[in-house]
Amino acid sequence: MEYDTVVKVPESFVDFIPSRVTETHVHKQVCANSNELIERVRFSKLLFIKSFTITLHSTIDNDHQRADFSATTDMPLPWFTQPLKQIIFGHVQNSIVEYMHLLTDSLCPKAF
Repeated sequence: MEYDTVVKVPESFVDFIPSRVTETHVHKQVCANSNELIERVRFSKLLFIKSFTITLHSTIDNDHQRADFSATTDMPLPWFTQPLKQIIFGHVQNSIVEYMHLLTDSLCPKAF
């Protein structure tokens, strides 16, 4: 499955960077089978970088009642964004962790 959407730029970034860029474009690709989910999310039309990608690989092992997640990010930041680097990476990391919790709650049996 594949789709495009638009999301609002988080308020924490709007506060740091006064701009007319209040939304970003998202292109999401999802591939799933009975125990594996691979998602590739590309964010574009951003203020300081052309785009960045997050790839999430999830495996559900019902026999052992466990879910494994791995995430990789390709986010080339220009030198002048270095003062915001920790805020940017922290936001991305928190978003991934929140999504993993939502995914676990929706896909895994309540026994987890």
